[in-house]
Amino acid sequence: MVVLPDFQGIGIGIRLLNIVGDYYKEQGFDFRIVTSTPALVNSLKKRGWALQSYGRGKKITGNLKAFNATSAVNRNIMSFKYLGQK
Repeated sequence: MVVLPDFQGIGIGIRLLNIVGDYYKEQGFDFRIVTSTPALVNSLKKRGWALQSYGRGKKITGNLKAFNATSAVNRNIMSFKYLGQK
């Protein structure tokens, strides 16, 4: 999911993620996301999400080496599980 820069920071992305999370939770499923965006990480920690894993991006080898220039190599990557809105 990507929120356009003009609309970032006003809660649109979190609202959408929470709506999807609530839907999956009602269906009896877990809802998890992976992100490396610092602003989203800070927001998720405060809003009904639990940190599941934390690590660094890995360099890609083989046919996709060019992807390294645009990927989150050496950025912190975190996985969160939706617990529900408080």
